[in-house]
Amino acid sequence: MTDNAGVNKLPDYTVAPWDRDDGASRDLMRLIARSTNDGIWDWNLETDEVYYSPRWLELVGYLPGELPGLIDTFTNLLHPDDRDNTARIIAEYLAGTRPEYRHEVRLQHKDRSWRWIFSHGIALRDSTGRAIRFAGTHTDITDRVRAAERLESLVAERTAELRQTEQALRDAVARLERERDSRLMNIEAIMASIAHEIRQPLAGATMNASAAQRFLAKIPADIDEVRVGLDRIISDCGRASEVFDSIRSLFRRGEQKREPVHVNEIANEALQALRGELIERNVTAYTELASGLPLVEAHRGQVQQVITNLVQNAVEAMEQTIDKNRALWMKTELRNQNTIIISVEDSGPGIDPKRIDSVFEAFVTTKSHGIGLGLAICRMIVERHGGQLTASSDGKNGASFQFTLPVAPVNT
Repeated sequence: MTDNAGVNKLPDYTVAPWDRDDGASRDLMRLIARSTNDGIWDWNLETDEVYYSPRWLELVGYLPGELPGLIDTFTNLLHPDDRDNTARIIAEYLAGTRPEYRHEVRLQHKDRSWRWIFSHGIALRDSTGRAIRFAGTHTDITDRVRAAERLESLVAERTAELRQTEQALRDAVARLERERDSRLMNIEAIMASIAHEIRQPLAGATMNASAAQRFLAKIPADIDEVRVGLDRIISDCGRASEVFDSIRSLFRRGEQKREPVHVNEIANEALQALRGELIERNVTAYTELASGLPLVEAHRGQVQQVITNLVQNAVEAMEQTIDKNRALWMKTELRNQNTIIISVEDSGPGIDPKRIDSVFEAFVTTKSHGIGLGLAICRMIVERHGGQLTASSDGKNGASFQFTLPVAPVNT
């Protein structure tokens, strides 16, 4: 461009292209409109006339000349749910109370579908600050919104599936607990019946042995050996009665007396009571009892019964080994300051890992004698004390049984 003096002069680009009437401005506007993938709009706020670029019309499925260049064209294409909010946002921006104009709206396509549009604009103001022109771009973000909606839907579906899985797990746990309680009730009924049936002949044996003692008291002392045998009968009957009383106490929860006890003391007492049996069966017992353990609140006799049963099971299991150097280990330790672990390990042949869990089921036994209630009762005792009884073995190198007991609360 050259002025009358022949001096080159650049166009005045400080004025917006659409505010210049020269041909270069119009050409520049057309070039910008063609070079962008966004739809361009230019709203004359004084006349409500709007320029919609060909790309803008394409976003909503129309050709140039099919829609009037008025603001009502945009308003009529707006989704009904977006109209009030869009009008408010535009009014706030033009009034100067909103710092920028960025907004997402839905416009209806010619095929009657709804397209998500990101609208970005800027106002041209006069010297008083009044907006006289408002122009900007529209970007089709339908694919992005649809992808977000699909992701949200997928998350909702997975969340629902997780909730269903969680509920199924809860139902399964509840079912297992009901089955366990039912099984324990059956054990309770059976053990109560066994205790009742066996106590009667034991009581009779005790009564007859006592009568025999009274009779022998009148006979010369050369039959003291018979008298000693009767004493043993009475003692054994009394011991058997104590065992069954202990079993019956399991099913009379209100009668169980608990008190703060030292686990190490109970473990030592159990091993001392079994000392003769350990020596007779050539079993060496090792102890690793942690010092300074806190007390547990428990039924002393029942905890001792659990330890005794685990030790006796270990001793009997090791009888199957050829090696005469049999050993068992009794260990206690504190975990997390609120749980004590008691374990009994042996050097026997171990337990098949496939049937490790079944050893706690009632009437399951590998012994040639017994009815298979020992470990079931032990687990019942431990669980009623708030602990757990578990077993582990690789099927070759012995077995390990361990149970936990919660530490007694400290009175403050």
